[in-house]
Order: sequence, then structure tokens, then C-alpha cells
Amino acid sequence: MMSIKSFHIFFVIICSAFFFLIGIYNLNKYLILKDLSLLIYSSGSMVGAITLLVYGSKFLKKMKNIEHA
Repeated sequence: MMSIKSFHIFFVIICSAFFFLIGIYNLNKYLILKDLSLLIYSSGSMVGAITLLVYGSKFLKKMKNIEHA
């Protein structure tokens, strides 16, 4: 069974990947349709992915000192 720490790290990685893929998708659609809202969605998704990765990194550093039960 997965520990809470492992699940948390897994969840952050999966969410970051989805944010990144949605950002790429919206960027491709923006290049085709030239709709500014798609560029805004793409930028927001990329910011979300980066924010989650930074959060995950800080979480790992914080959890390094906590032992598994």
C-alpha cells in the first residue's frame, strides 16, 4: 500500500503533467485559431504546472526529516 507521502508526490507529478499537457494543447490551438483566450489558458496552465512542481520540491524537502510510520 502507498504511504501518504508517496501518494502526495505521485498526485503532484500527475497533476503537473496534466497542467503541462493542457498548456501545450491550448498553445497549439492558439497558433491555429489566434484566439487570445487560448493563449491565456495556456499560460495559466504552464504557471500551474511550475507552481505544482515547486510545491512538490518544497514538500519533499520538508518531508525528508519525517520518518515513515
